[in-house]
Amino acid sequence: MDLRTILWRLSHEIVSRFPLPKDTPIPEDIDGLLKSFPELVNKAVLFGRIVIVIDGLDHMLDDYGAHSMHWLCFIRQLPTNRIRVIVSANEKSSVEKVFSVKITF
Repeated sequence: MDLRTILWRLSHEIVSRFPLPKDTPIPEDIDGLLKSFPELVNKAVLFGRIVIVIDGLDHMLDDYGAHSMHWLCFIRQLPTNRIRVIVSANEKSSVEKVFSVKITF
């Protein structure tokens, strides 16, 4: 799976599960999603907690640097009691280096 698809699916889930306008525009292109996803999460955490689970990061295409997790760095600015991110990957995968550095979100 690619980063565009993951961000698009997560965006739709957030809109459907939080009291956000159901006609909230969700871009189709990766650049639009990279811009709108943090904005959407910032709005949603005002209404409740978010838990994002990404199982098998190593199976995700590394388009747009997806394995670096740069697209989730914005959550460092959110209250830690409002969002959690759980990520798994095969320990022998090339993304292991991402997990070898402690990332505090």
